[in-house]
Amino acid sequence: MSGSANPANYTITLVNGMLNVTPASLTITANNAGKVYGQLLALAGTEFGASGLQNGETIGAVTLTVSGGGATATAPWPARLT
Repeated sequence: MSGSANPANYTITLVNGMLNVTPASLTITANNAGKVYGQLLALAGTEFGASGLQNGETIGAVTLTVSGGGATATAPWPARLT
């Protein structure tokens, strides 16, 4: 306790309160990409964007799979984040 009150003049009772924390929203979005037919699509692990991270947090791991990444695959094909 701080301020101008003299604690010796009081019987102090401390009562715990409740703090509710609502989770922040986080969106991870796969980037659009392209490739030349006959070439493989190499994934470097950076083919996504994130919005909503708080307090300097970063994404530690994202698994990105692309069903059309093979040499003979044609577009369009979906990208999945897990």
